[in-house]
Amino acid sequence: LSNAREVHAKELESAKKAHSDEVATLKNDLEKLRGEVDSKDGAIDSLQSQVKSMQEEHTVVVAKHEKDGSTMRDMLASQKDDLSSELSNTRELHAKELES
Repeated sequence: LSNAREVHAKELESAKKAHSDEVATLKNDLEKLRGEVDSKDGAIDSLQSQVKSMQEEHTVVVAKHEKDGSTMRDMLASQKDDLSSELSNTRELHAKELES
């Protein structure tokens, strides 16, 4: 009976040690995972910041492009009007010359 108790006590002690080792391993794994999550959170924050910056830059570039396009259209319309007026004047002069 005493021998059986000793064997049982050793088995319990061995099981406790195995459980303790497993808990320590799991704690270590959990800390590693937390570190990885923190690192990835930092990377995500950095990428989100970069995306926001690029979106803001894109908005500025698009606005400038639209403004430049509008300016160019206005300038071309003005040149067209000037050329149309000049052409009309030239036709009038040519018609007068033909009359004389």
